Amino acid sequence: MTIVKIVGVSVLGLIIAGILKDIKPSLAVFAGLATGLIILFSLLDEFTTLISEFKRISAIANLDATLISTIIKIIGIGYLGEFIASITDDYGFPSIGKKVLLGAKITIVLMALPIVGGIIESILSLIS
Repeated sequence: MTIVKIVGVSVLGLIIAGILKDIKPSLAVFAGLATGLIILFSLLDEFTTLISEFKRISAIANLDATLISTIIKIIGIGYLGEFIASITDDYGFPSIGKKVLLGAKITIVLMALPIVGGIIESILSLIS
């Protein structure tokens, strides 16, 4: 189970970071960063499965591949923005993290505008 691996790596990373925080605080940050990266890389198979499922669903629903690609990118931007913001918080710069999240949100809105426009056009064509 992936969640068991994530929890195990997290607990181990917390213990190591906690020990290093007392001995050498600068290394504790790197331990936290390494823990986050290990967790991220352990989820690569899950991301692959997620993308495959999106493609399968789009094939069943006969949806445009560009639409599914855009949705996957939007989800990725959201997760990546949150991950980077967490790293900046760990380094003690939460204001930078907030700007990263703002940039991610603006990017998501810009990417979603064509989808929203298409939905509105479809609704208007159904009404008339």
